[in-house]
Amino acid sequence: MAGKSTRMGKRFWEDKWFKLWYSNSPINQGNQSMPKITFIGAGSTVFVKNVIGDSLLSPALQNSEIALYDIDARRLKESKQMLEILNTNINQGRARISAYLGVGNRQAALQGANYVVNAIQVGGYKPATVIDFEIPKKFGLRQTIADTLGIGGIFRALRTIPVMLDFAQEMERVCPNAWLLNYTNPMAMLTGAMLRGTRIRTVGLCHSVQVCADGLLRNLGMAEQVTTLRWNIAGINHMGWLLAIADGDVDLYPEIRKRAARVVAEARRKGAPKNWDMVRLDLIRHFGYYITESSEHNAEYTPYWIKSRFPGLVEEFGIPLDEYPRRCISQIADWKKRSVELTRSPRISHTRSHEYGSYIMEAIETNVPYRIGGNVLNHGLITNLPANAVVEVPCLVDRNGVQGCFVGELPEQCAALNRTNINVQLMTIEAALTGNRDALYQAAYLDPHTAAELPLDQIRDLCDALIKAHGKMLPPFKSRVDHQPNTWKPNETASEFVSNWQISPIQPKLSATVAQAEFLKPDYKTWQRVKQTQDSGFINAHDLTGGKDGIVYLAKKFKVATAGKWEIRLGHDGGARLFVDGTAVLAVPEAQNPAVPGRSKVLVTLAKGTHEIVVALDLNDGNGWGIFFAWGKVLKGKVKFPTAA
Repeated sequence: MAGKSTRMGKRFWEDKWFKLWYSNSPINQGNQSMPKITFIGAGSTVFVKNVIGDSLLSPALQNSEIALYDIDARRLKESKQMLEILNTNINQGRARISAYLGVGNRQAALQGANYVVNAIQVGGYKPATVIDFEIPKKFGLRQTIADTLGIGGIFRALRTIPVMLDFAQEMERVCPNAWLLNYTNPMAMLTGAMLRGTRIRTVGLCHSVQVCADGLLRNLGMAEQVTTLRWNIAGINHMGWLLAIADGDVDLYPEIRKRAARVVAEARRKGAPKNWDMVRLDLIRHFGYYITESSEHNAEYTPYWIKSRFPGLVEEFGIPLDEYPRRCISQIADWKKRSVELTRSPRISHTRSHEYGSYIMEAIETNVPYRIGGNVLNHGLITNLPANAVVEVPCLVDRNGVQGCFVGELPEQCAALNRTNINVQLMTIEAALTGNRDALYQAAYLDPHTAAELPLDQIRDLCDALIKAHGKMLPPFKSRVDHQPNTWKPNETASEFVSNWQISPIQPKLSATVAQAEFLKPDYKTWQRVKQTQDSGFINAHDLTGGKDGIVYLAKKFKVATAGKWEIRLGHDGGARLFVDGTAVLAVPEAQNPAVPGRSKVLVTLAKGTHEIVVALDLNDGNGWGIFFAWGKVLKGKVKFPTAA
């Protein structure tokens, strides 16, 4: 992403002539609908001040309806008090501010939203973060931040994705066209799960892109000499590469590489003072390019620095083990001092920050283009990274929304290091969307730092210990072996599979994966009937579709005699998306042959009466043959299967 130094004067939206033009512009005159901004996780008062405070300073957003949502009553009240004072002080009280407490009020907070800002932390410092650090320590695995990758990042994603999927289901009902601005880590995993498992338009936003180039120059003593800073960044979140940095037309990298090597060499001497950014500066020496996120983060994204066989590297490179728990403790203590000042002072004010959130909303509302570094699906944007990965690339924002820009190939060594992290991200997303315990293990097996320290059996044991410690913070995870037909109880035969479906004509693929397929209302009069294959319980769509590509929808109505929780088990060889009464409840885009009964599971709560199940199946160029489908009532923790329907 190209950018200019912040030292070059006011941004255009701060200029009085822009404000005058905008107030009389046809763009503004045609857009008086007062957008609604819902902030999920509004107990983060400081961050609410940054993102919503920024919005109150934007002419396009000053009349917004602001809905604050949290599950902590005290913190929600503090944020609302702060924002009401700020709205009066900097916005003449023009915005309408309301607060919504608890899960029961979340849908009301989302109702009619144009923008949803997500800034949640599931499980908090205690018990979740403590678990993420203390249990791996028992296995000899040390971490620094544990919120983006590594064993801590994996489990942070696994407990957060189900909560975000709940948000998405409600958004699909009450604000299906809203943009979700995700600020929560692990960024790539959460954003990827939303983009692949829901229909919600989502972009992941981080702080590191904006400050990367300027921070590097300041650290190396070069900032004051640069007058026209230009830079370009692309890669993945927290491992985006500063591909180019220049002062006008003068390439700054040759001098940066010299200075970085000298700083690291001097700081590695025994007893020498440490530079605050030694890991990233050393990465320049070995990989040729600087990286976006801090050294304490990147020390645990790679297998090179935190090593039990070479414990001296931690001191040599100034790596702060257990840094995130220390920050949590410090922030909790600091908030006790700051809360009164920030939430009750009548003089609080705000200066627009570098957070992308308000600028995205402003660009969509006004159709005045703006450039960001955003996290989006890699639909051909970086050609040597996987297509289903989430990449951090330059994005254009206007009334069309957030649009990723083409980058092309990264330097191969940079792409290779990115792929080591992407492997973990993709397997974690699969585990979260399918409940597959094996995918969870495999995500941990592939993690660079974990794999460098522990053998496979210990990694598996570590995952089991973390699952147990998380308890109800995690959904159930089952190994695929539990899904094999020969492991089912004797009475769970083909009679438990549901037959007699109706199948649609082949539909074109309108999105990158079936995980984003739209719901198609069944036409039971014209759709063809398809039954299970003899005794196997398999619903064979292939014989009717002739091995063609596209998506088919299988539909069936059921009667439920008693309300309660039901478990749906879906086996599928093509990717699939499952809808219950028109709402998506499961999305598994990956193909897997052969189809295995119970490959994917999901719990749903159903009222008494008639319900409709629709399965969108990716024919996968003729390799998607069909489905197994079974469902049962959950009674005292066990699933009781009805007779075939």
